[in-house]
Amino acid sequence: MKILSFITLFSLIIISALYPYVLTALSETSYPVKFLLEGPVIVNVIYNNSDILIDRNTTLTLSGEVTLKALPISLGYVVLIDGRKVSNTSLNINGPTTINVTAITSYVNLSIHIFGKGMVTVQLSNGSSYYISENKTFTVENYSFIYINVPFDQNVVFNHDIKSNFYVMLVNGSTSVNVTFLPNKNISSHAKMSLNMTGIALGIIALAFYLFFRRKSSSN
Repeated sequence: MKILSFITLFSLIIISALYPYVLTALSETSYPVKFLLEGPVIVNVIYNNSDILIDRNTTLTLSGEVTLKALPISLGYVVLIDGRKVSNTSLNINGPTTINVTAITSYVNLSIHIFGKGMVTVQLSNGSSYYISENKTFTVENYSFIYINVPFDQNVVFNHDIKSNFYVMLVNGSTSVNVTFLPNKNISSHAKMSLNMTGIALGIIALAFYLFFRRKSSSN
């Protein structure tokens, strides 16, 4: 009986002595982190006061806090880290992770194709507004929000299938938008008024989203 009590006491002492080391070992568990690079970009990984420079798809074993600094290696490009327009960020690695780092062109072409007769307002992310009634191509900041709208008394279709008087889009590469003005003869005055009020409300909501994402994009 005394021997059993001694063994139990000795085991508790050993467990108490080793417990902090077990916790430390668990907290320092490292995980595979995949870096997927696309485009002309390099990434400096700052980890444990060391710099690891990578320029291709790489898997590192990391844990805890990691700081990334990504730079395009060609002029006219900006960097996205996991889809966010940032060039540096800090991450807490607590499990297997995949990080996407992409270099995209800074500016792209946005073409507005107008079918029918009507006036279109195009507002860019820098706050500039343009009023056009014929086809036009703009040079815009890539990965930015564009707000397009037409008068609420017009019957309009965007890109052949979206019936609305406004259109908010995130530009990701050169693209085009089709704006088709349809005849209003089949729309009653009551329907027009309902459409106008609904369009105004939805337009305000869309504009609020546009301004929110524009401010968020600018802050990054």
